[in-house]
Amino acid sequence: MWIEARHFFSRADARDRCWLWLLREDGQVRVLVLPAHCPGKDALVVPVPRWSVSWGHPLLRAVRAFAEQLDAKVLDALGSLEVPVPFFGSVSNYNRLIRLPDPIRTHRLQALAEFPPLVAPLLLDVLNRPDLIGTGLSVSLC
Repeated sequence: MWIEARHFFSRADARDRCWLWLLREDGQVRVLVLPAHCPGKDALVVPVPRWSVSWGHPLLRAVRAFAEQLDAKVLDALGSLEVPVPFFGSVSNYNRLIRLPDPIRTHRLQALAEFPPLVAPLLLDVLNRPDLIGTGLSVSLC
């Protein structure tokens, strides 16, 4: 899924970049920030426009189509943890949960649902904000 910066930001330093969300065959997500050529492990797991757009807008259709391919239970678990700070809905946290075999994944999702303040900082990376700029990230798709 390809997202141009103009869909997200008005800041000059962000308009020079675009984002590419990749869904691998193993279910993991990778994000490239271009032209900086940096993957975004701390980026949002599903790109979300910062303003309300119509259901028919090409950007929203692309976001929905991409999100439908992801694990809904993992997205729901990360989405239920959404608070201003800390931030848990990252690509790295999605990938951490999606890689787990069942029943371990099921148990972790249950723990996140039942005891979020206690369990989330233990099981997931705690970030202060989603990284959409890609500053300081290494170049790797592995």
